[in-house]
Amino acid sequence: MKRGASILLSCVFLVTACSQEHTLSPRAYVSYLEDSENGYKKTVETITMKYTVQLVPAEMMAIKEATRNNGIVDLQTLQTRINELQGYTFFILKMARKDKSGSVDGTSMAGSAEAEQMVIYYEQDASKDLRLNINGKSENPEVYHFENNYGLSPENTIVAGFRTSGNHNMALTFNDRYANEPLIKCSFSRESLSQLPNLKIN
Repeated sequence: MKRGASILLSCVFLVTACSQEHTLSPRAYVSYLEDSENGYKKTVETITMKYTVQLVPAEMMAIKEATRNNGIVDLQTLQTRINELQGYTFFILKMARKDKSGSVDGTSMAGSAEAEQMVIYYEQDASKDLRLNINGKSENPEVYHFENNYGLSPENTIVAGFRTSGNHNMALTFNDRYANEPLIKCSFSRESLSQLPNLKIN
């Protein structure tokens, strides 16, 4: 009997320890998801382009919005935004054109003559070419924003939000018609989504 109780206590301790290990502060939560080794940030490279796809749960998006310029997270704003963003999964897609050596450093997405054409596509049309596939269903984003860097960095950024529920296998696909890259795809398994850390707010 004593041995059985000891085993039970050990199991309870193990479950508690694992739960605590995956409950992270806002800053640690963002760092964990932005570490590509954890599987929530992925890179797809073609001959001419480099795409980085960051999975952004509602909690992570709320942290980014609630973080002040001094790096301090406004906890009241954080909780409010989490409640408002529940039911959505976001993706931050960064795009950069590679040079002949394969580097993206200092390489602009478009020359001055092409800049207007690029902005028109990514601001007005690219959302139609971006889809999230879940359980056989394919949806365009309900939230979409293109961040034009005006040539100040080699990357341009798309933020897209999709309405989701539960943990399912999902794949983000992008037919980038501006860069002539027909199928950029990043998949996230149900298992990895179910292992997302918990967020400690207070």
